[in-house]
Amino acid sequence: MDTASQPQPAPAPPKPPPVPDDERRWAAIRDTDNVEDLRTFRRRFPQSPHAQDAAVRIQQLVRQSRENAREAEPTTPSAQTPSPVAKAERAAPPRIEPAPAQSRAAVAAATGTASGAAKGTVHIRVQPFGYVYVDGALVGPSPPAREVQLAPGKHRIEARNEQENPSVIRKDIDVSASGSTDVPLRFGE
Repeated sequence: MDTASQPQPAPAPPKPPPVPDDERRWAAIRDTDNVEDLRTFRRRFPQSPHAQDAAVRIQQLVRQSRENAREAEPTTPSAQTPSPVAKAERAAPPRIEPAPAQSRAAVAAATGTASGAAKGTVHIRVQPFGYVYVDGALVGPSPPAREVQLAPGKHRIEARNEQENPSVIRKDIDVSASGSTDVPLRFGE
């Protein structure tokens, strides 16, 4: 049998090179509003060509957050337009909130309203959703991000959402007078 007259199969096309981890991760987070995800990317991939892009995006988000905080007027919960995300979850705070008298006392103690001491600014952002508590006192739902003025010292920030597991996430912080602290809280991590 003559093998020279039989057609030879065409060589397989070369496989494309694998996509580097940093490229895959950057594609997943390039449009995020989560500063912590961008910071994690920079720590994990400091030599990536996208590390500078992440730094620029962080600066944009921080600047935007500050501008939004300056422009934001205090509103009552009834004046806020609820987002379409889980309206039922936002209808009422979780059952584990403190009694109203305890809340008022805790907020007064945490914010230092009894004294004229300088306060620090704390920016709290919960993802995807939770009720924010400061030292056991209900502050309100997040998103949107919450900004509170607290007396210098140690404080406990909590986010609660009975639909998540775990239903409570906590972060202890140390607030400095006239300082600013970002507190990202994310369920599911």
